[in-house]
Amino acid sequence: MLLLSIIIPVYNVEAYIGKLLQSIFSQDTERVEIIVVNDGTPDDSMNVVQGFVSVHANLHIVNQPNRGLSEARNAGLKQAQGKYVWFVDGDDSISTDSLNGLRNLLLTADMDVWAFDVTRIRNVNGSEKEETDKLCYKRSQYRFYNRMLKRDDTVGVLKEAFVQRFVFRKDFLDANGLRFFSGIYHEDNEFMPRVMFYARNVMFVEKAYYRYLIRENGNIVSTKNVKRIKDRLLITDNLLKFKHEHARTPEDRCFMNFYIFSMIRGLICEQNDFGAEGQGMIRAGYKRFRRFGVSAVAASLYYRLPKSLLKACVMVIHPSWVRYLEKRVVR
Repeated sequence: MLLLSIIIPVYNVEAYIGKLLQSIFSQDTERVEIIVVNDGTPDDSMNVVQGFVSVHANLHIVNQPNRGLSEARNAGLKQAQGKYVWFVDGDDSISTDSLNGLRNLLLTADMDVWAFDVTRIRNVNGSEKEETDKLCYKRSQYRFYNRMLKRDDTVGVLKEAFVQRFVFRKDFLDANGLRFFSGIYHEDNEFMPRVMFYARNVMFVEKAYYRYLIRENGNIVSTKNVKRIKDRLLITDNLLKFKHEHARTPEDRCFMNFYIFSMIRGLICEQNDFGAEGQGMIRAGYKRFRRFGVSAVAASLYYRLPKSLLKACVMVIHPSWVRYLEKRVVR
């Protein structure tokens, strides 16, 4: 059985795709398949890919009209035969010997989700500057590396959940109907809370297996526009709907509240980066989510503070609020 499927959406990455494929095929790809999804790219990216197809039998191509990153990933996932899947972007690369490292990990434990550090690469004055982006927010949280974690262990610890820094067990994704939402920016922000909601076990690995290229003028992160606001508001609505349909226990509801609050807080904190139209959309969205605010803030405190400390802080303000907070946090 194949151990790992690497899924690579391709659209306008002619200048980068060769480097990515070279970073893969310079390593041992035993029990690994590479699925390139041609998302109707108009440039010569696929001509570069074809140069590798004749040499590597485990490289497969899926062709489709341009439908966007989410649908390209979904198409690759549909074709994947590996026990695990890894979503890799066409303008990035993987680290030297990362496949051997991953292979050893995937054979030693059966996890729903594996997570690892990332090397960020930025062009500074004509030269590449590299820095390691750790999984955890704080050095004190490094104790979470190399141990099996439950879902709630990761809340307030796991930083920037973009999918390239994860390897997922495919039957876990299939069993829970986990696919990317189509037609939006920031699709990872909609996908990952649902993934982590269902995850029974997660492993943090203190290795930077992925090399993330920051394209100042190329990727959506560097572009602020109204559609980004619309999509983030849509993601918030989707996560609220998901919570109402699937969160059966107080712990489930609290978990989703944390991620929903993170989306709302992010928009509010960034509103000055947008023009008048964008700021108006954010204010309207805030009014819509205001009723959710108390529960969301409480959920954030619930996970970020030790429960005993949280109760102590509330007791100082007003003793009767302890019971109120415990009710609101899981509403």
